[in-house]
Amino acid sequence: MPVRLQADPEVIRAAWEESSSGQDLCRRLGIRNHYTARRLITEIGLVWPKPEWGATVVPIAPEERIARDKTVTRLRAELSDLRTRYGTALKAQNAFDDLFAAVRDECCKPRSPIKLAPHRKSGTTLPTRSVVLQLSDWQLGELVHPNESGGNKYSVEVFQRRLDRWQDKVIKSVRNQSRVYAIERGVFAFCGDIVEGHDVYSGQPWALDMDAGRQVVEGGDWFAAAIESVVTSLPGIEWSVYCVTGNHGRPGGRKAGHLPATLNFDWMLYKWVERECANLPLREFAIESGGRLLFMLAGHVFLMTHGDEVRGWSGFPYYGLDKAHGRLVIDLETVFKYWLLAHWHQAASLPAGRGARIVNGNAVGANQLSQAAVLGSSTPEQNLLFVSPEFGVGEHAHIYLAPDEFTRPHIYGAEEATA
Repeated sequence: MPVRLQADPEVIRAAWEESSSGQDLCRRLGIRNHYTARRLITEIGLVWPKPEWGATVVPIAPEERIARDKTVTRLRAELSDLRTRYGTALKAQNAFDDLFAAVRDECCKPRSPIKLAPHRKSGTTLPTRSVVLQLSDWQLGELVHPNESGGNKYSVEVFQRRLDRWQDKVIKSVRNQSRVYAIERGVFAFCGDIVEGHDVYSGQPWALDMDAGRQVVEGGDWFAAAIESVVTSLPGIEWSVYCVTGNHGRPGGRKAGHLPATLNFDWMLYKWVERECANLPLREFAIESGGRLLFMLAGHVFLMTHGDEVRGWSGFPYYGLDKAHGRLVIDLETVFKYWLLAHWHQAASLPAGRGARIVNGNAVGANQLSQAAVLGSSTPEQNLLFVSPEFGVGEHAHIYLAPDEFTRPHIYGAEEATA
């Protein structure tokens, strides 16, 4: 029979020593509740549970069971949610892997051999184009020293090299366009200041490498040879030469007052070139000594002036162009689409309605005068324009002339930075 519960520590100790499990201990002490047995055992310094018993299931109080069930329910819900998310992410990853594998397999597949069609089929009609070679501000005869121009240099020798480059680049550019367009007409648009002239400004004799007479005669030969080279190298194009004079051609400059329009070294050079090109297959050779020339190309009206009639404020003459444009339309009684001008030594293309004012660059670059000018000189360059009947000027190329004549200024103290 079970021993009745006694508070005697010796009885409790004896029952603890003889018990084989927690349940056996409760039977020996006459206790049904394991919590009571554990309390009695621990009060007298014994260990609960006894190591020899092994695992013992201890009943859980109702309040603890409720708390545990709530925790288990919450954890199961969280686990279910995580499993759902994991499954969704796994499906997305698998779909991405499948897509990546499909793209990789498709991209890695060797492409089928491409059969290239011939560049130009016989009988194919190419779209037509015309070309404008804008020439201005070569100022042949000017002498520019690097120490007076920030590193640029210019002389007759440099002029000849740049004229050779101009011919070569023009011919190559037009030939390249001829692969996809039928170039029908071409225009040499001389916009003035082809020569440096004589006594245009104070001190100019110190900045001359050739006198005005030789500028006309020898320069005329050189430009005539350049025109001949372009025309003969690009057969099948009907060429015209149009010329207006510049301010550097007028001897004495502004202080000379009114002079006849033909008393201009540019005009003299043009007449020399016209005579030298008499045997070339040119459509026409026109010189307007008054400084305004209109011509039609690909159905569009072009105006040529030198550009010194435009006045500028604080740099490039944007406002002056608007005023001069309106005045020219009234004076000429002609609405022109494109206005070709020079003089400002800054290549630019400025929209004007459906047309544009196209300012040519220069062949000299910076000189002793541009050091103190509000608007400095641009890189030596000339414009090359391709004109379509439908769209007008569609391609605007820049023929750069000076890849190697520029001397970079010395930077004092740079040795310390590189030491």
